[in-house]
Amino acid sequence: MTDTYCRNLVILWFGTTFLLFLFLPSINLYHETVTLEEVETVEDLFQTDELERYRNEFLYELGYSGDKGQVVVGKQQWLFLGDDYENSMARGRGIRNISPERIDEWVRSMESRQRWLASQGIGLVFAIAPNKHSVYPEYLPEGVTIASPNSTDRLVATMQQAGIRTIDGRKLLLHEKERWEYLYNKTNTHWSSVGAYLVYKKIMLEVRAEASELNQFIDLPLSGFKQTRTNPSGLARLLKISRYLGPKSDYGYSPPKHSGVADKLCLEVFTSYSIPRAECKPSANRILPVFSTKYVVNNEQGVNDGTVLLIRDSFGNAISTLMNSTFTKSVQVHHRHTASEVNFKKIIQMETPKVVIYIVAERSLFSRSFYSFR
Repeated sequence: MTDTYCRNLVILWFGTTFLLFLFLPSINLYHETVTLEEVETVEDLFQTDELERYRNEFLYELGYSGDKGQVVVGKQQWLFLGDDYENSMARGRGIRNISPERIDEWVRSMESRQRWLASQGIGLVFAIAPNKHSVYPEYLPEGVTIASPNSTDRLVATMQQAGIRTIDGRKLLLHEKERWEYLYNKTNTHWSSVGAYLVYKKIMLEVRAEASELNQFIDLPLSGFKQTRTNPSGLARLLKISRYLGPKSDYGYSPPKHSGVADKLCLEVFTSYSIPRAECKPSANRILPVFSTKYVVNNEQGVNDGTVLLIRDSFGNAISTLMNSTFTKSVQVHHRHTASEVNFKKIIQMETPKVVIYIVAERSLFSRSFYSFR
């Protein structure tokens, strides 16, 4: 009896250990915060945790999130980014507000950048890429509402009072959503191709006002955007339910082709302002993710002869091919790489752009990238 008991105990121990390694792989024993830009890179690692995936699928069908800090499940199963990412939902709801002093500090820093740029004959345009819940609050869970005014409202009002040329993407897209069903995909935190293009056009109108010689933009017929089925993306991956939803389970728009798609570019990639850049290499006109990489895009076929500095984040990905074709030279970097005054001035002096364009996600507005200029 004792031998049988011991043997069964050993079998139970090995079986439990095997199941733990099967369902809770070693990658989950070391947890590190994953940035939203890195979701696609680690998607396969996430998907190995089968127990969590099954739990999230079950809760999703009930209208709940398995990790509401990362993803909030709203009405009609729309997904929204949770407060693990810069408290974006709490700020929108007015639960966590940025102090008036902090907003004034933000605006003073941007005013200083603007004055310094003006002294160099360079214009500035700042575009805010809205949080998804700022455009589609009607799909938030029952009882969850967006505050008015909230921190973004107060920042925009202060920016405009200070004379900073500001594009509030929330106002633009709230108006346009009467015509378009999916300015954001249900499962993604980023705007669809239509949302991105509408903001691109508004940016170019403001660029024209700052630098009159940059007066051309890529004009796409809005009738050419066709609603199409797309694969579930970003937020579905965070919840690990992409396979459960299945391919082509979301909706978006396929953009019309434009002449710039065929442009042949020359890309210079660099990682530091003090290290010589890599040799310019030929490239097709493609989406440029700038989270950790900086690009200089040279395009002899660009419709405007001149250089711009495009300071952006992942919301700029969807319009990067348009920007590549809009200027003969564009320098595209993440806003965290121009946080310091030294780096900002260095890249301006290196490239001498005619205008600086910011495209920044609403959730990232109050990051350290925007406070350092004195």
